[in-house]
Amino acid sequence: MPRFYFHLRTAEGRENDLNGVEFSSLDEAIQDARRARGEMLIDAALEHAAAAASKTFEITDADGRVLATVPLLEVQEAQPPHNASLGAAASEDAAPAERGSDP
Repeated sequence: MPRFYFHLRTAEGRENDLNGVEFSSLDEAIQDARRARGEMLIDAALEHAAAAASKTFEITDADGRVLATVPLLEVQEAQPPHNASLGAAASEDAAPAERGSDP
């Protein structure tokens, strides 16, 4: 099973992961980095929210070649609600979905 290394890129440089973790695929390594970043984001938000934007996981192979990067903060484009064309009534219908509930 391949070993992946989760180096953490910061504004000050790179914090090297000397141990690495075995995963069956790069996709699994990326998913693990995304899970781990949740905890790190909470810590970063409490300490230095602005600094989190400059941190990125660099996932490498055993030779140090960067295979993928996973930013701690991923900005997603805002999408209009699916019922935005319905006017004011749509705003009331969209409110639960905006709070994280299913409509």
